[in-house]
Amino acid sequence: MRCGEDKETFERFSRYADAMLDDSEFFIRKAIGWVLRDTAKKRPDLVYRWLLPRSSRASGVTIREAVKPLSIPQREAVLAAR
Repeated sequence: MRCGEDKETFERFSRYADAMLDDSEFFIRKAIGWVLRDTAKKRPDLVYRWLLPRSSRASGVTIREAVKPLSIPQREAVLAAR
């Protein structure tokens, strides 16, 4: 089951990702972005609502991956909040 298909799975991811969002390890940052990107393909509003308040903490690579499937207004709002 993918992260965006189950509320409990996304909530679990959210707890882990939130705790690791400030990590300096490139592949952790990239992996968080990958999960968000994959989830945003089916549930962009969920990812947008999760990412927007954390955009100042998230790394560039996390943001770049996560915003790819978002709508242009959502993408611009996340990038502006950085």
